[in-house]
Amino acid sequence: MALLAVANLMAAAAPAYPVLLAARVLTGVSIGGFWAFAAGLGPRLVPERAVGRATSIILGGVSVASVLGVPAATFVSSFAGWRSAFAAAGCWRWPCSRCWPRRCRR
Repeated sequence: MALLAVANLMAAAAPAYPVLLAARVLTGVSIGGFWAFAAGLGPRLVPERAVGRATSIILGGVSVASVLGVPAATFVSSFAGWRSAFAAAGCWRWPCSRCWPRRCRR
């Protein structure tokens, strides 16, 4: 999540197209990494009897965030510009990266 926040803030402040492209590549790498470990997070957070439900909630939340995030960013960028959409995403994700339970940060 921290890499995703940095990549979005980097995209917001990009002075040239190659920097924006690098920021978007970092965004893709971080989202791919997040999807890769999100499914395995459920067993680490809940008792064994609740693993299936926890995993479905985690993956459902990631899916809903993906589906709602794009229209939200489009809405913000239509009023305040594309840089503000990236800045808002980066500023939102930075505190979220600090909210992970300590036992998940091994």
